[in-house]
Amino acid sequence: LLSLGIDAHAVPYARDFFRAVTLGAPGACAAMALVQHRQGTGDARTPMFVTLVGNMLNAGLGYCLIYGRLGLPALGVHGGGLATALVQSINFAVLLCLLLRDRRRTPVRLAYLSKAIGEVLRVGLPTGAQFMGEILAFCTFSVLLGSISAAESAANQIAIATIRASFLPGL
Repeated sequence: LLSLGIDAHAVPYARDFFRAVTLGAPGACAAMALVQHRQGTGDARTPMFVTLVGNMLNAGLGYCLIYGRLGLPALGVHGGGLATALVQSINFAVLLCLLLRDRRRTPVRLAYLSKAIGEVLRVGLPTGAQFMGEILAFCTFSVLLGSISAAESAANQIAIATIRASFLPGL
C-alpha cells in the first residue's frame, strides 16, 4: 500500500480491515452467485431485501464491534471488517436457505447440464470481462484518490456507497 502512495497513517488501518473482511470473501462470493441465480429466475426483490437487512445488520454490528457496545469488545477498524465478514456469511446462509426451500427450484438434469454450462460461458465470460474492467477502473481510481489524501479517499467511498444505493431495484 505504501508503494501505491497511500497515506502511511492509513496503511495499518487498511491492513487490519482487509485482514478481517477477507474472512467473509467465500461467503460473499457464494452469496453473489445466489443473488444472480434469484435474479435470473425473475426474483430481484428477495436479494434486495436480504442485502438491505444485511446492510442494517452490518451497520449495527460494525458500530458495536468498533466501539465495544452491547458487551462486545472494542476492536476498532478490525471489528468493522469482522462485522462485514460475518454479515456476508449470514447473507449467504439466508440465501441458501431460501434456495433450498424454494418450490420453483428446478431439478438438475445431467443431460442438459453441459448445454447450460456452454450457454452460461457464452454469455458469462464477456460479461465477467466487462465487470472485471469496471472493478479495475474503480480500484485504480480509489488508489489514485488514496495517494492524494485520506479525505478524498473517504469522499470517494461515500460517493460509491451512494451510487450503489441509487441503483437498487425498485420496491
